[in-house]
Amino acid sequence: MKNERNIYIDVVKGIAIILVVYGHCIEYYSKEYIYDNFFYSDIVHKIIYSFHMPLFMVISGYLFSGTIERYSFPCVLQSRFTKLLLPIFIWNSLFLLIQNFINLLEGRRICSLGEGIWSYFNALWFLWAIFYCSMIVLCVSRWLHDNIYVYIALWIVMLFIPGIYGINLYVYMYPFFVVGYLWNKHHIMGKFKKLFSTKVSIYLLSTLLFLLYVVLCVHYTVHDYIYISGSGILKGLRTTHPYIDFFQLSTNLYRYVIGFVGVSTCCLFMSFVYFKNYKLFNVIIAKLGRKSLGIYIISTIIFNNFILPLLSSDTGIIYSIVALETIGVLLITYMLTILLEKHRTFKMLFLGGRSVSYTHLRAHET
Repeated sequence: MKNERNIYIDVVKGIAIILVVYGHCIEYYSKEYIYDNFFYSDIVHKIIYSFHMPLFMVISGYLFSGTIERYSFPCVLQSRFTKLLLPIFIWNSLFLLIQNFINLLEGRRICSLGEGIWSYFNALWFLWAIFYCSMIVLCVSRWLHDNIYVYIALWIVMLFIPGIYGINLYVYMYPFFVVGYLWNKHHIMGKFKKLFSTKVSIYLLSTLLFLLYVVLCVHYTVHDYIYISGSGILKGLRTTHPYIDFFQLSTNLYRYVIGFVGVSTCCLFMSFVYFKNYKLFNVIIAKLGRKSLGIYIISTIIFNNFILPLLSSDTGIIYSIVALETIGVLLITYMLTILLEKHRTFKMLFLGGRSVSYTHLRAHET
């Protein structure tokens, strides 16, 4: 049963990484999408971005629960740095090296010190979000016994933080990570299966969630992108009269609702596909899911910055061509990930492979 559950998680991760790459290919399809940000108004892009990163974050929290359960605090703490921050540093350094080399060839100025430092926090922001969320959960788990009220209080406090240095993205991801973590820790899936024990009840729930998602998605606007409106509800900090922006608060809550509904709908839909035993489909998607970290990093750093812009058309968008580009990016990044994994040092540096043995089990912690 454990193996089946793990394969299902891989399948969901595979769907999530496909959505990530497809969304990026939409953004870089044409010059008007790249330079005029027309992709924010693209309906397919809106659908994908309403839930695809929350889906990844829920899965990350779910898996992190098992990590905390099995390994000691020092071991988990070290793994957060080696698995997340090390690849961020290595890949971003590679990005700056390539970008500055191209700038010199084309007679443009190289990146300033400020631009270079900012890129370390911006380019692979999702890994920073996982690091930020996992460190909070790790500390609350160790010293505050996973008190749910602490998690809620921290989230409320975070909503007041101004969205500087990408913090708004971490605030946005935090509840999804915590829910995924608590879902696994408290074995809510077992309780869920008991509550919805018949196929009819599952189909009914799935239908209701899908309809709710459609209704919510109809109202998704450019303003609702976290990249556009941010998350901080405390405004006017540079004035003598700071105030709480309730419209911003409603935007935040709407994003969370559509994110959770979208994640739930996707997971239920994928459970139908998975348990229908479509073996070939499940195998292919699960393989992508297992390499999702490498696919995300390589596609973001290499393809988004250097390759996809070269393939862009002048105007418009054709989704079938976007699909072909997505398949190409997935195949190339998947193979590159496998190649990096074959060498122990490369795996550690570029993919956060384990540099030390995970022998410090929680049972041995003093």
